[in-house]
Amino acid sequence: MKKILLVFFILSNFAFGLEVNRDILTTSIENREPINEISEFNLYDKAYYFTEITNANEEQYIYHVWYYIQENGIKNKMAKVKLKVAGNRWRTWSSKNLWLEGVWEVEVVDKDNNLLSKKEFVVK
Repeated sequence: MKKILLVFFILSNFAFGLEVNRDILTTSIENREPINEISEFNLYDKAYYFTEITNANEEQYIYHVWYYIQENGIKNKMAKVKLKVAGNRWRTWSSKNLWLEGVWEVEVVDKDNNLLSKKEFVVK
């Protein structure tokens, strides 16, 4: 019986863990929603990364990790933003001033650094 309960506990945490329901790169947030969805920004723009998380059964944190990708493919971490998640459906976002031209990427990771989602975009 103990083994069955342990397996159920493990599977339920796996099956009902944090999920990214929506993730959108945008130029602004209004009323807790992105105003548009884009994948190309101008140099010196501010990019917002909106994330809607589901299945957060307790207060916890996710992170938005912003990377600049060099031409040789090396990823340079530019920022890591800690964001609280405290509900079954939780909307949150971070922003980054874009001061380098080229390819960027932003990832959503959990406290254990598990990748939940990511978006790549270009700055011209």
